[in-house]
Amino acid sequence: MRSLRLSKVAEIVMGQSPPSSTYNSVGDGLPFFQGKAEFGDLYPSVRMFCSKPLKVAEAGDILVSVRAPVGPTNISPGRSCIGRGLAAIRPLKGLNSTYLLYFLRYHEPELAQAATGSTFPAISRSDLEGIRIPLVALPEQKRIAAILDKADRLRRLCRYALELSDTFLSSVFLEMFGDPVTNPMGWPRGTIAELGRVQTGNTPSRKDPRNYGACIEWIKSDNIVSGEMFVTRSREMLSREGLRKGRSVPPGSALVTCIAGSATTIGDVALTDRRVAFNQQINAVTPYRDVDPRFLYGLLGVAKQLVQRRTTRAMKRMISKSKFESLELIKPPMAVQEVFARVVKSLERLRTQQRAAQRQADPLFQTLLHRAFRGEL
Repeated sequence: MRSLRLSKVAEIVMGQSPPSSTYNSVGDGLPFFQGKAEFGDLYPSVRMFCSKPLKVAEAGDILVSVRAPVGPTNISPGRSCIGRGLAAIRPLKGLNSTYLLYFLRYHEPELAQAATGSTFPAISRSDLEGIRIPLVALPEQKRIAAILDKADRLRRLCRYALELSDTFLSSVFLEMFGDPVTNPMGWPRGTIAELGRVQTGNTPSRKDPRNYGACIEWIKSDNIVSGEMFVTRSREMLSREGLRKGRSVPPGSALVTCIAGSATTIGDVALTDRRVAFNQQINAVTPYRDVDPRFLYGLLGVAKQLVQRRTTRAMKRMISKSKFESLELIKPPMAVQEVFARVVKSLERLRTQQRAAQRQADPLFQTLLHRAFRGEL
């Protein structure tokens, strides 16, 4: 398979940021894209406009992030202004734009390695011009692009399905119980302390290596992932000695992030499906017998904003154990909670299938991507 320099088969437009006085958010001028932060699956999100663009990408141009980070790609949805963090690559006659897009995604690791600069790694026009792209006849490019497009669409659909199911649970909760703060359905109320036993985690001294070993997982806020029902696996574990000094909870407990550098992660919640220990960033609620764990998970998920409103405004956001315990929510009869719990179980089975599909779709796409540009597809 012959290869040609990118400069021979595409026009390259390096971005240039216009004066800040020309930026606006009211739609005056062209959409203004500055870098990777705006990128989506295929097209960047419009956050800003520019009334006097200096460098312009045309509809369908491939946008490449050329500055911190280097390599990610998107497609310009229309005429747009591009800042210095981007370059627009416009295929010439004989080069299919979709084929080019997937080649650049395949080539992304090499682009990242070419970056220079300690503070803001970047690549130059000459780095882009020197890329060698394997070129086959146009019909063959279109065939390869169509195969990769189908595989890429499959993995995006799998991811979208998971994202949609993230919102489904809260919608069902609100439909069944209403807002747990305003309580429009008049359910019996209860504080979090009345729903379950609340504990704040801790960190056994790291100065004593005997505290860490292989006895029990030690969960941190990173293991509480938004949209994931159960805490993820922790690589760090406590020893039996550490467990005696730490705090642990049984399966069916809800772990809530109550200290974090980012305000958006305060109130994130996940259930335990095994006994775990946990650190001081987390408050655990072990439900009493008249509270279903899955109901508690749904309740605390919907009440996340209430938790956030009670946090301190310091650099590191936090809600104290006493404030957390005193938050008043709802406590419907157990029989009603169990109806919701059955919905949660069904949803979790569906999400398990969705995650399995995504685990298959992502490697499939990567395999096809590598085969395509090694002449094996």
